[in-house]
Amino acid sequence: MSRLLIVGCFCLGFPALVLGQSLPGRWALGIRTGVTVAGVNRSAIRSVGGLSLSDIRTASVETFQLGLVANRALSRRFSVQSELLYSVYGGKVEGSVQVSTVRVPIDVSITIGTIELPLLLKASFGRGRWRGFVNGGAFGAYSVNYTNTLGTTLVPDLTRKLFYGLTGGVGLSVLLGPGQLLLESRYNYSLGDNARLDFGGGRLHYQVAGGSLGYLILF
Repeated sequence: MSRLLIVGCFCLGFPALVLGQSLPGRWALGIRTGVTVAGVNRSAIRSVGGLSLSDIRTASVETFQLGLVANRALSRRFSVQSELLYSVYGGKVEGSVQVSTVRVPIDVSITIGTIELPLLLKASFGRGRWRGFVNGGAFGAYSVNYTNTLGTTLVPDLTRKLFYGLTGGVGLSVLLGPGQLLLESRYNYSLGDNARLDFGGGRLHYQVAGGSLGYLILF
């Protein structure tokens, strides 16, 4: 009986150990989806549509990410990962403007749907079924849809615009079936764009943070 248990544990554990090691040249393909919150830097907000803002407040909006993941192992610890995501950026700005002798409240929420292409260097650590990982790199994004609560009179259309920035994450992977289940926390910080959206306070930096669930099949 004890021999059967030993053999059984070996048969179950050896494939997990082999799959858990990222062999050089090996590919993993899968999907990733998650809930995120998006916002902008308050320091860039001074005006809307040329009207000076006071009592300025910024807040995040709930967004999401969904897309495909491709990972290629460089060694047992390091790999390169590229993704094709639908990712939503945005933010909320509140304040008031002076119109004649009246203070008028302003409340605008912006969401920008983008096709995002992150390219990451990923480092994994640990052995067995559970492994930790960290990743970091850059992303480029192209906006495909856009909404705001003020219309395009005060805030211009932001579709067909390019965005770029830095991205990074930390997470856990667990061997499950023919692949890996991924639990990850990710953060994006935009460095620039060609949208030229001007709120009177300098460059606008879009920020997205959230958690995601993914699954990669090993080949």
